[in-house]
Amino acid sequence: MMLRALAAKAVGRNLANPVRANALVSSVVHSLTKDDRLSMRRAVSLARQFRAFDPGRLTTITLPVDRAVQRDGVVQRVGQPGFESGLRQGWEQILLPRQPEAGAAVAKLLSRPSRPNPPAPPTTVPPRPRPPPKPAQVSVTVKNGTSRQGLAAKVTAGLRRLGFKAGNGGNATPSATTTVSHAPGGGGTAATLAAAVQNGRPVARATRPGLGPNAVVLVLGADFKRLAGKVVVPKPPPPKPPKPPKPTRATRGLPAWDPRAC
Repeated sequence: MMLRALAAKAVGRNLANPVRANALVSSVVHSLTKDDRLSMRRAVSLARQFRAFDPGRLTTITLPVDRAVQRDGVVQRVGQPGFESGLRQGWEQILLPRQPEAGAAVAKLLSRPSRPNPPAPPTTVPPRPRPPPKPAQVSVTVKNGTSRQGLAAKVTAGLRRLGFKAGNGGNATPSATTTVSHAPGGGGTAATLAAAVQNGRPVARATRPGLGPNAVVLVLGADFKRLAGKVVVPKPPPPKPPKPPKPTRATRGLPAWDPRAC
């Protein structure tokens, strides 16, 4: 309350006036214990900076203390055997900060309001890829893009023996490359069918909107050789591990000074 009243009195003295500010600091500084590096000029500058300060916003704390008496460097706290006798003998009465409560109170007063840490980026686990469907789940329309007569019918029968639901789609525009067309996102279905074709190189793939999720169109090209003896359904690739969040500074939000008591 004393500091709040003193601040109100100082603000009312118009510290914007350098003469008054200097006179006020000169009258007060001799009555207080100050830091040895606090010069008169810095004290006046500090007083002028607080000329618009509202004393009602001054934060105050009650420092936990213990009564004590002292004489010739000998100190007796309240509760110690020599306190009562020193009090009767007229020893000087003093107040000593009670630790660790006093240090915690000072640290709380000096600490800056902590800024909330930025929210950590959400860790999203990528969905596990769906396994390719089995041959019995794949519907294949076979088309002949070569000059070889009856090739579409022969391959259709071979795919049925391998477990596919295959149908003869007749002739197609001549093509040099065997191609599997699938619906968008139907790469697993195309992979199952591609595992049944042995051309010595990967079967070309293409996306065709309008196809069902498990429907594909196989256009036999001039590079077609034969069907595989059995279908080994490829396993889906393992999901990529999520990227770790970017590291943040360990000192973010900490005060710029050490709040612990000296």
